[in-house]
Formats: sequence, structure tokens, C-alpha cells
Amino acid sequence: HTHSKPRQSSMNMRTTAILAGVLTTAATVQAAIVITEVAPKGSTGQCEGEDWIEIHNDGDADVDLAGYKLHDNNGVGDEDTFTFPASSLIAADEFKVLCGDATGSFQFGIGSDDQVTLLDASGTAVDTTGVLPGVDFDDANDVPIFTWARVDDDGEFAMLRYPSPGASNEDMQPAKFQVFINEVADKGTDMNPGFACDPAADYIELYNAEPGPIDITGWKIHDDDGADGADAYIHASNHTTTSIPSKGFLLLCGEDKSVDPPTFQDFKFGIGSDDAITLIDAAGNVIDTTGTLTKRGDATTVWGRTEDGGGVFTYLTPPTPGATNVGMDYKPAGDADAMAAPGTSTVVLNEIADKGSGADTCDGEDWVELYNYGSEAVDIGGFHLADEKGVMHEDVHIFPDDDAHVMQPYSFMLLCKETHFQFGIGGSDTVILLNAEKQVLDKIVLTDEGSETKTMQRVVDGTGDWAYSESPAPSPGLSNCEGGCPLPKKDDDSVSGGVIAGAVLGTVAGVAVLGLIAKQVSAVSKETVPKKPDRGFIDVNNV
Repeated sequence: HTHSKPRQSSMNMRTTAILAGVLTTAATVQAAIVITEVAPKGSTGQCEGEDWIEIHNDGDADVDLAGYKLHDNNGVGDEDTFTFPASSLIAADEFKVLCGDATGSFQFGIGSDDQVTLLDASGTAVDTTGVLPGVDFDDANDVPIFTWARVDDDGEFAMLRYPSPGASNEDMQPAKFQVFINEVADKGTDMNPGFACDPAADYIELYNAEPGPIDITGWKIHDDDGADGADAYIHASNHTTTSIPSKGFLLLCGEDKSVDPPTFQDFKFGIGSDDAITLIDAAGNVIDTTGTLTKRGDATTVWGRTEDGGGVFTYLTPPTPGATNVGMDYKPAGDADAMAAPGTSTVVLNEIADKGSGADTCDGEDWVELYNYGSEAVDIGGFHLADEKGVMHEDVHIFPDDDAHVMQPYSFMLLCKETHFQFGIGGSDTVILLNAEKQVLDKIVLTDEGSETKTMQRVVDGTGDWAYSESPAPSPGLSNCEGGCPLPKKDDDSVSGGVIAGAVLGTVAGVAVLGLIAKQVSAVSKETVPKKPDRGFIDVNNV
């Protein structure tokens, strides 16, 4: 969940001055006119194949560029310096393309190691591309597919794909293909062969984060024997799958070790428990690598990314061959399970507001409520709170080890975004509570039904099923039941027998997840929840 903010480009914060011909930082100026893209080899379908320069008016008003100048690294005094003629209007937020060697446009050629500079009518340099990287902007077939462009229009210049003359750079992609090694099983899996390799084998999963399909014919995958190793795998043109769809997965399987001698399905090399796997495109560019595995894989634990195409590599469970890594849990080192043992904590997630619940609570930000449904205090110092990016992400919240984080019996704790945790809670996000050993204590998958007046909450504090509810209103830091929920009984098997580390089974709303028993939930009214009006809101003083 994020809150919309007025668009403010970093260009408007730029400070510029010219010193010895170099654009440097000095005095604050309003830099509304900027260079956003340069094509030193042109691009297909634009400017008849000639070089081009794109200029963007990042301000809120139209600007007349009359008297502005563009020059390359030969300097402003060069005869090919281009001066904008009278009435060269550029509208607010317009992206204007200038074609090289055209009438009324610049005449200098843009070299692969050139530098293009823009000066205003007073002769002050207002923007520059910096020095281009001096590399080929064509692909292997001499087709110009790269330009030198600002990331997202206001970022640093970089070599990007999918040229966007006359439009925003927001959909352009990095020069390197955004195809990733997403998951590696060095011990195969114990899953049904219908979900993994058939017959069972080590596997490598690739993920395509590009906006379109990517043909990986001729791409190579190798282990730590190197790209020239005898068993390096080359993806053949006759493979059943030569192209990975956008946001799609490709599962490649290794040796079938159930027969003697072993036969291979896709790649021949075995994946060692301390191996490193590398992906190379058809041009020989390294696209991705797993880094070195650290000998913790088994039939239920794989080396995977904490986010599809991103995050960090670590050991995760359960395996998800050919599918998203969202929902996988971190597997701690040693013999510790991903899920904490039943009964190890009575502190659980109790209510989630992914759209906030008004300015009076957490300044309108998202919030999470914890509840200790046990009869003893619990020290949550060192516990972790994470979203679907997982416990290894930099945004994970680690509870301080101090007196303020000892939860008394039957007490609530309200955690606010920005004040306590930094991640935003998306409408279909996952919220996870973990102990100090990074084992899952409780987790809930949201189903995008929340609003400022509707939160995801347990229908009975601490031990009830999850449901979205807006009647009565959200209750941050208070009981989810009007008048207070009944306390769990010590001999109640529905609590003690159906608990994973203190969290009742079925905490994933409407989603089946390996390792958890999921229950379908629907919006219910708190009016249907048993309540004891004479008790009032439960705290340690009135139990």
C-alpha cells in the first residue's frame, strides 16, 4: 500500500554550473529542460535511421527554446553547434525529438564515446549526457536496439533497450536482458513428478522479467567448471520451449539418477551443494549467476531468490518449480524448520490494515496489530516482521530487545508503517511474523479487499479464523470483538491442538499453501462473534 504523492522530478532539484567546460554542481537552478535520450546509431523507424536527440520539458509551463544551443564534445564554438531558431516552443511535459542531419536540426554526428550538452539562451549549461560509454549500440545483427537514456526520465543516464523517441523512458529496459536464474534444486525434490522434473532430478528455474517474451536459443548455463566445460548446457533451437513468456518461468531438469548409467533431460552437469550456476546469452554476455551455494539444500529446500527476478539468494522452502517464489519461507541454518514448533509462542498477528484506517491512527499509514493470547508474558525482542519479500529483505523489521517489547498476557501491540516498519502492505501482500531464529510464527496472505474502513482481522483475538470486517470499525490496539473476545481455555484443544507456534492453522485467507492447512474465509460481521459485554476490552488488569 502506497500513498500517491505529487510528481517531483529530481531534475527540479539539480544544481548546475559550468566550470572549464565541465557541468558541475554549484548553484541551485530550476532545470526544466533536460536531455532524456540520445541515439548515436539511430533507431528503427525514427529519423530515417539518423542519430537523434530527445529533449523533455519537465516543468509545468511551455518554454520557448529560441537561442538554446546543443553541441557535442567539440564544444560550443564548433561550427556544427546547433542553435534553436525563434519560436521553438516545447510544451509542458513534452518530449521533443531532434533528428540529426535534418533541415532545422543539429548537424553533428553523435559518436559512441561523444558527449551532448544543452545550453540555455544565456549560454549557461543546463544539462549534459555525460560521456557515452564507447560501446556498440547495435545488436549482433547490426540492428540499433540501444540508446543512451535517463532511467525513468529523471535518473542517471544508462544504456537502455526499447528506444522511446518522443515518449517517456519509463518502459525502457536495462541493456542486459532481465532474465534470471530464479531457483536451483541441488538435491532434486520430494514433490510429485507432475509438479517438478519427471523423473525426479536436480533442476534450474529461469524467470523472464522483461515486458515481452525472450528467445533463449543459444543461451548457455554452466556450473563452476566454467563456460567451456564439457558439460556446459546450450539451449538448442529444437528444445520444446525456446522462448520464455513475459513474467514466465522455464524449468530445466538435470540427470535422471534412478537409472544406471544416468541419463540427462536438459543439462548434463550435476549441481554440487557448493556449486555456482551461471547464465550466459547467445552473445556471450553474463546475464545472471546464483553465487555459491552453501551446502544446505535437501529434497524440501532449494536455493532461490526471495523475490522473482530480484531479492537475494538464500535457502527457501517449499520448492516451487516453474512457479513464483512468493509464499516460500526462509529455511534457517542447521536443523531448524522453517515453521516454529507448535506452542513456542502465544504472540500472533491479530489485525492488518493495508490501507490504513484514517489519519487518527498511525498518521493514516498501514498498520499491524499483534496480540499475546497467552497467560504469560512473551519477550519479542529479536522477532521479525516481514512482507512477501521475506525475512532476508532489507525492509524487514526486527523488534528491539528492550522492556518495551515484552508483551504482557492478553495485551495488544500496534505497529505503524514508518514509525516501526518500513515496508508498505499491498492489498494482496503477505504479512509474516517470525521469531529471532527467523522461523515463521504466523503469516497471512491478504486478498485485496481492504479499505480504510475494512481490515483483515481474526474473528476471535489470537486464535480465530481470519476475515475482512468493517462492522464494527477497525480496532487498532483493542479487541476485535465488541465488548472483548472470550479468552482461550487452557484445556481447549481447538487452540492447543491446532496451533503452529501459537498461530491457529488456517491463517492464509483463501489460499492453499504447502505446510499450512488453509481455510476459505469471507467477510463477516463482528456482531456474529461471541462476546462478553461485562468483561470490557481485555487487558492484564481485568482478566
